[in-house]
Amino acid sequence: MDGFNTTAIATFHLFYLTAVCGLSGSLAGASVFISLLIDGFVDPLIGSLSDNWHSRFGRRHPFLFVSIFPLVLTLGLTFSMPRSLTGFWLFVYATVVILIMRIAYSAFSLPFLAMGAELTSEVVVDCRSRRRIGSASPPSRTSACGVWVGFLRACSGGTCACGVESRTTSCVCSACPG
Repeated sequence: MDGFNTTAIATFHLFYLTAVCGLSGSLAGASVFISLLIDGFVDPLIGSLSDNWHSRFGRRHPFLFVSIFPLVLTLGLTFSMPRSLTGFWLFVYATVVILIMRIAYSAFSLPFLAMGAELTSEVVVDCRSRRRIGSASPPSRTSACGVWVGFLRACSGGTCACGVESRTTSCVCSACPG
């Protein structure tokens, strides 16, 4: 989920908001900025809550179980904006959805990454092993799959906003103004 989520947001989110949904670039950027700003304050709170959590399922597992559903739901909602929304209300919708998705992602990934260090015992572990246990390796195969899925989707064809048939979902035809 980590690689797919990261690739989808980093690669396609701004393109989708501007080229497909018609949101201005400044509002799309502001939406991402607001979500990252709030996420910067929420991450330490989630980490602290996860560190001090007590349940019969452990400290980290409840966060993983609860956060996966809103994460998947909001990732789908991120790329299926209602056509009736435009301008300011599209901005508000996009900001709320991406914010919920980032909080759900943090609630999943922070406890998940913290579990690696808890798997070791109190025995001293050499530096190489500890670095391997506590780090998250880049999910390159998942990222590559996400890029290809997006590329194939973009080249699948469709109708431009102006009504002209196009090979891509973005409006790159010569009949459209701008």
